[in-house]
Amino acid sequence: MLQHDFKSSDIANSALSAQQFTQALRQIQAKRLWVVIDSCHAEGMATSKGELPADFIATALPKGVVEALKQGEGRAVFTSSRGNQVSWIRPDGSMSLYTYHLIEALQGAANQPGDTKVMLSNLINHLGKTVPESARTLWQKEQTPFFDTAMEDFPIAMLRGGKGLPNSTPDSPKIMTDQEVVTPALARAKRALAILEEQAASYGIRIPVDLQIELEEKRRQVMELQSRHKKQD
Repeated sequence: MLQHDFKSSDIANSALSAQQFTQALRQIQAKRLWVVIDSCHAEGMATSKGELPADFIATALPKGVVEALKQGEGRAVFTSSRGNQVSWIRPDGSMSLYTYHLIEALQGAANQPGDTKVMLSNLINHLGKTVPESARTLWQKEQTPFFDTAMEDFPIAMLRGGKGLPNSTPDSPKIMTDQEVVTPALARAKRALAILEEQAASYGIRIPVDLQIELEEKRRQVMELQSRHKKQD
């Protein structure tokens, strides 16, 4: 697992192995444990840390890890995507789609007027609906959260300090429009391409293979975003 402070030049000693992560969680003696994994496998997150080794392969969280994490009574494991899907970030780069909608759910987005607690089921219902919708709307990709629990429903948070939601229907979560996504995404992609082209120019005719690949991928991304932007004009 590549946490936010891992070093791409020393993955073996700075990354967190699934075994270490599982063993650490097993030390927690709480009767109920909720584990949320919004993986750094997320599109755009890993690249923000710089180049990874050429032989590094991004892969899904092994099923055995999820099984191990939910062992025991009162365990629930949430992961931000399934299989080999990536976990997408918001266009402004502030956080992932999953984290954004998780915060909404913790604030009562899936609760009913008068509710005083956010239950595990409220989170599952909200994330299961909003994350796929946002991924399709913002990136035209599939992202399906995964939920695995070992017991009955249980409370996760108190709403408004236990006072509960007002007796009115909460606003529906806002899904960003394609226009709101494409414009900033295109600007960032162009800036990233300019930086890569400057790096490539410094090598002359001996451009490293991995840099050539990254250049081609970034150029394709810019072209795709430009095409989407023109359709909106």
